[in-house]
Amino acid sequence: MLEAEVAALGPKIEEVRRYKSVYGKAYELMRAAREALDQAWQMLESASGLATIDVASNFLSPIPMMNSPGGLMVDIMKRGQMQQGVQLCQVAAELALKSRAMVPDMPRVDAEKLRRLRVGFGMMDVVFDNLISDMMVASKIRGILGGLRSVVSDVEYAERWLHGWISGRINEDLRALETTLSSKRAELHSYRMHLLEQWIAARARGAVSEPPPQPVLPSTVAVGTPMPAYGYVL
Repeated sequence: MLEAEVAALGPKIEEVRRYKSVYGKAYELMRAAREALDQAWQMLESASGLATIDVASNFLSPIPMMNSPGGLMVDIMKRGQMQQGVQLCQVAAELALKSRAMVPDMPRVDAEKLRRLRVGFGMMDVVFDNLISDMMVASKIRGILGGLRSVVSDVEYAERWLHGWISGRINEDLRALETTLSSKRAELHSYRMHLLEQWIAARARGAVSEPPPQPVLPSTVAVGTPMPAYGYVL
């Protein structure tokens, strides 16, 4: 019975360890996705602020509807930060989708929303830099931030959920099984030692109480009977 219990615990522990490994990798991916989204949010918020400045600079331009030299520099910085922000969003979406694929029952992670994030936000290439185009870009950035807000919330929740499962349920189950296995192994070892001691004691009692076998003399052996060290008696 004890041997069977010990043998059954091994596969259970390996299964829990496998779950822990999968959830651990999923957690690392989701954490990396959240960090990428944090950076993307900072980039896009900065780009949104620059977009507001860029729009305002158009009103200070000596030529109506055309950007000023200072506004052109702001525009370059704005577009660079916007592109970096969108690229970080795409990286985050890819990481989050990989994490979700490893743990399909993960709550509050919308795969379709992440796929839209992965393909980008349809960034527009504006050839002529003027008031209208700057206002369109500013509106585009605000739209990106609005769509990103719910994704960030979902990814943050998924990161906490995975961490909770690993540190709570999975680790608790693993510790309980390992403790049980250690206890059962000790119990089995004690039982085997007890059997060994009983066997040794029985052998010792048998050596004292049992008389040694008497040697068989040749005169009492039938013809044709095999004899140790003598061969056959003829």
